[in-house]
Amino acid sequence: MKKFIITLLMLMLCVSTALFTISCDKVTKPSTNKGESSLDTESVIESESTAESESVFESESESTTESEIVDDQSFIEFKTLTVDGLTAYGKVSNATVDFSFIEEINVAGGADFIVALDSYGKQTVITKKVPLAEGDNTFYVFETTGGKLVKTYVVTIRRRPLYRVTFNTDGGSAVATQYVEEDFLATQPTTEKVGYDFVSWNYNFNEPITRDTVVTAQFEIKPEMSNFNFTSTATTCLITGLKDKTVTEIIIPDYVTSIGEKAFAWCYSLTSVVIGDGVTTIGGYAFRDCDSLTSVVIGDGVTSIGEDAFYDCDSLTSITIPDSVTTIGDYAFAWCRSLTSVTIPNSTTSIGDSAFNNCRSLNSVEIGDSVTLIGDWAFYDCGSLTSIVIDGNVISIGDYAFSKCISLASVTIGDSVTSIGDYAFSYCERLTNINVSENNTAYKSMDGDLYTKDGKTLIQYAIGKTATSFAIPDIVNLIGDRAFSDCISLTSIVIDGNVISIGDYAFSKCISLVSVTIGDSVISIGDGVFESCSGLMTVVIGGRVTSIGEGAFICCGRLTNVEIPDSVTSIDYHAFYECSSLTSVVIGDGATSIGEGAFYGCSNLTSVVIGDSVTSIASSAFYYCRSLTSIVIGGNATSIASFAFYDCNCLTSIYFKGSASDWVNISIGINGNDGLTSAMRYYYSEIDPTASGNYWHYDENGEIAVWSEE
Repeated sequence: MKKFIITLLMLMLCVSTALFTISCDKVTKPSTNKGESSLDTESVIESESTAESESVFESESESTTESEIVDDQSFIEFKTLTVDGLTAYGKVSNATVDFSFIEEINVAGGADFIVALDSYGKQTVITKKVPLAEGDNTFYVFETTGGKLVKTYVVTIRRRPLYRVTFNTDGGSAVATQYVEEDFLATQPTTEKVGYDFVSWNYNFNEPITRDTVVTAQFEIKPEMSNFNFTSTATTCLITGLKDKTVTEIIIPDYVTSIGEKAFAWCYSLTSVVIGDGVTTIGGYAFRDCDSLTSVVIGDGVTSIGEDAFYDCDSLTSITIPDSVTTIGDYAFAWCRSLTSVTIPNSTTSIGDSAFNNCRSLNSVEIGDSVTLIGDWAFYDCGSLTSIVIDGNVISIGDYAFSKCISLASVTIGDSVTSIGDYAFSYCERLTNINVSENNTAYKSMDGDLYTKDGKTLIQYAIGKTATSFAIPDIVNLIGDRAFSDCISLTSIVIDGNVISIGDYAFSKCISLVSVTIGDSVISIGDGVFESCSGLMTVVIGGRVTSIGEGAFICCGRLTNVEIPDSVTSIDYHAFYECSSLTSVVIGDGATSIGEGAFYGCSNLTSVVIGDSVTSIASSAFYYCRSLTSIVIGGNATSIASFAFYDCNCLTSIYFKGSASDWVNISIGINGNDGLTSAMRYYYSEIDPTASGNYWHYDENGEIAVWSEE
């Protein structure tokens, strides 16, 4: 009976095993873990085609009983992996790209093992060395004895990932990102931030890294910066303001690199400032209207003082500008009315516009050798200044630079000065002597001095108001605005050499000026150049002049005739307005237009020749030219505006260089042109025409001659 039961049990076991094997053969091959995707299946996985759906193990129906294969002396053991029942687990370095089970497993007795990628043992790894992907990799180890399966181990090997550790330094010095292997420690870095003390990182560097991590730096403001508003980086620190504006003294540490715009503006209680040597720039308006400020120490690192930096610091008595400063901005010390002395260091190259404007107590100024530019209005209304030496490398003195320095008596101008702006020394009531270096070729005057008796105007290009004539040096290429205005003794001038442009009102109100020759170098004549030169009788305009500005000869009441060369392309508004003695005008072939009121009120003008290129004649161009009897109009004229020839009632002859049909095509304003439309018209013909009509030509002497009349 006992044998029967055992035989029955064995039979049932065989049937069950066979059914299990058949069922397994029909199951679709399971997906593998991440490690399987990188496995070289051609070299390490045994082919599945050897048996259609057969496991690598023999059928249980052919195997011995469990009691027959148990052998305490035959087994496998794992060296480094942790085994818990039939599972094994372990971690390896991220640098480990493959794992050898041959090196991991000890084999005892008749035991052996097979490595597979699946739980059925279909994808076996022949070499028993498997590739590892980052993270968990699962494999199956089948322990066998005598070729028979004993145990199946599920083995997980974790290739430790690398995690990214980034550092937010909150504006401090940059810290490189660290890549730390799982379970290891990040390295604690250092960071610095100007104006702050480093406190800590918001992370415990004794804790192993298990994920991507962001670590943030924590700082606290240094005590000496606690009253400042500022921004900073690892290398820079910009002060932008003051928290408590009632403080009277401030010291800016050496590590501060710049003072921002309006940082201390309107701090009315501030009396003293010490600026550290690390500061390189003082921003615009930085100390504006600090009217209690009496003492300022500027550090040796400052290179620029911004515009309006100390504007209206009314109590400031002295200032030391260090040798590091290269530029002094516009209005930097304007209206510092208590400032008594200034030394501009040799490092400074420019003094901005109005830099010391209205420093009325300023009695001493030393200008360093590197200064090349003194800006417009730079020392305007410095009423206590008695003398100034402009030497070294100064090239340019701006407009009104020393205007209204009412105590200024002596000025010395060095070798390098080539430009003195308009009214540079105007209203200097006590100025009697301007000494110009013997080596200054631009401004050395004929009598050795450069001054005006009334001290109101410095005449450019080294000429005094009493001079009757002078030569302009070859170095000069531009005559500035009002350069010789009000030279009441000047009788004649030749503008030649290298002069290309004559500025606005350059010779205005030169009431004794009789003759002007404008050489072939000149290209443009500015507005009002000879305005109110009431004695001017003759003008020669060079052959390169292209434009005659507005009112250029306005109210030159004695000017008798003008010949405008072919180079001139435009005659502007009121160019010869009220030139009441002008009798004849020849406009060259280059001009395309005659501006509004160009010859307005030229009451003695009798003849005008208008060149062939003129297409338009503007309104009032010849308004009130009551003596005008004849006019030559070029054949390309297309428009004559209303009132262009208003009150030209003596006009009898129009000599038109076109045909009768061309004349019909001219647009003539219907108002104020009665004299023009009623005058006899003659049309140009080179030969004696056979057709009837009025025709004209130039005879052999270049005079107008009529062929015939109807």
